This record gives sequence, C-alpha cells and structure tokens, in this order.
Amino acid sequence: MVTEAARRISSLELGAIAVLAGAWVVLVAVRALVYRATHPELRFVHGVALDQINLAATNALPGGSIIGIAARFRMGRSLGLSPEASGLTIAASGQAFALGRWMVAVAVAVRFFVVGHASDADRIVLIAAGGAFALAFALWKVVTGTGRPSRAMVTVVHSVHERLARRSDRIGRIRFDETVARLRRGIGRIVRERGPVLLCTGVLSTVASAAVMVLVLSTLTYGAGPATWDIVRAYLFARVATSFVPTPGNAGVLDGALVAGIVATGVDPSVALASVVLYRAVTFVAPMVLGGALWLLWRRRNGMETDAVVTDLDPGPTVVPDPLAAAA
Repeated sequence: MVTEAARRISSLELGAIAVLAGAWVVLVAVRALVYRATHPELRFVHGVALDQINLAATNALPGGSIIGIAARFRMGRSLGLSPEASGLTIAASGQAFALGRWMVAVAVAVRFFVVGHASDADRIVLIAAGGAFALAFALWKVVTGTGRPSRAMVTVVHSVHERLARRSDRIGRIRFDETVARLRRGIGRIVRERGPVLLCTGVLSTVASAAVMVLVLSTLTYGAGPATWDIVRAYLFARVATSFVPTPGNAGVLDGALVAGIVATGVDPSVALASVVLYRAVTFVAPMVLGGALWLLWRRRNGMETDAVVTDLDPGPTVVPDPLAAAA
C-alpha cells in the first residue's frame, strides 16, 4: 500500500502540482483574514505571519501550541499592540477557527439529515457542536459579565496574579483591576463589532482546508473518486474527533483518522494514504517552512523587542517599522 501510494504521488503532473500550490496559497490567505478581522489596523501580511508562525510552532514542536501563543504575543507587541490587545487577538482568532470548524461540521451533518443519509456520527457531531457552542457562550458571559461566576473567576485570577507578583517585579507592575476592565471592554467590543466577520472568516478557513482535501483526492482519482460531500464529511469528522489530541499538529492520529474516513467512502487504501500525505504536505509541512522563514526574518529585522504604541484596546496607528512589509 505504501509503495503504491508513493507511486501515485510521484506520478503527479506539473499542472496538478501547480493547482495544489494554488490551493495552498488560497488557504494561507483565508486563514490570514481571521487575524486581520481581529484588529483592522493589522495589515494582511501581519495576518499571514501570525498564522503561519503559529502553525510552524504547533506542527513542529512538542507543546507547540504554547510556543505559538508566545510568538504571536511578542509579534503583536512588536506591531504596536498593547498586551491586552495582543492577548485578545490570540483568543479571538482561536475561537474563530474553532467555532468556524464546528459551524461547517453542523452544516454538513444537517445536509445529510435533509437528504436522508445521516449516520450516528452525524448525530454525535450535532450533540458535540451544541456543547461547544454552549461552552463558548457561557465563557463569554462569564468573562464579560458581573455575576457570581464572573466575580469568582476574577478572584481566582487575582490570587494567581498576586502569587506571581511576589516572584516577578514585571508582573507586579501590572495594574490588575485596570487590565481586567480593559480585557472585558475589548472582548465585548470584538464580539459586538467583529463577531460576525470573525465567524465568517473562521468558516471560510475550514471550507478552504476541506477544499484542499477534496482537490487532492480528486487529483489522485482523476475525478472518479467519492462525492464531494462524502469527502468533506469524512474530513470534518476526523478534524473534530482529533481536535484535542496533544501531539504536534495532531500528527499520527489525524492522519490515521483521515485515512480510515476516506477508505470508508470507498476509496482504495493506497489512494487514501497518498491523498492524506499530500494534504499534510500542504497543510502541515508547508506552514513549517513558511512560518519558520517568517520567524527568522522577523527576528533578524525586528529583534522582537519594542514598546507598545497602542496603549488601549481601541485601534490606533502603528508606527513600529514593519519588517515583513519592507522585505516585500
């Protein structure tokens, strides 16, 4: 099976490779829009850098999710965002990607219910999605509200802050009450003013990623593969099922789930394996190359050290030199 999969990949024509490269460019652009939507003052190139550097860390390193958050935070600071605004960019983009994936999964599951071909997996997706949406709404209410759960959360965070402040003068200089007030204002503003745009861009990022999977499989089967809806359902089920797997980029687990899901649609195992290898090359390996290059460029040109120009969560002009724009 592995030998046949390798043969299929090596037999791809230049035109097919160019099409896959184009699909990758579209995916990068769509994902960058999610970051661009969080703060209108960010440029498109900033969104590309923030996203691809985060993916590079997440895909390549154990605990890469934490490293990716730290890298995005430092980049946000270098672009002139306040600490609170940088944190909100990370949180809002993460929620947009997650909720966008759930929304597409729900739409696909509902479609199969409508046409009369729903499975138990579709029912599980709908139940899980309901829980995910309820949790996101509850979290937003707790963070932005003033009720007992909100006060309890603030008390816990304040206690942690005081303990850390005893060990770090830098943390001790943070004015806790003022920071909490800014975060709450910022979260409320993002949800009210940019929530629909963030959700739409999150949905688009999932659709673009699924389209890459469909395109890869169609290329390897010369258009004679399973129906597009079946491929998308198998892809989304695998992504949802492995969302919380603690391996870099869900390596291994997502790949196995994708192969199993595609084989279940009637595709030959060697073709399924080849399609997953190509899909991962576009969505797993390529971000490591591009994100790593962008990180090195950013460090060399900017040094990653700057003072924030934006002192509040409101958008404002950024006067810090933009190394990515200069390089372009």
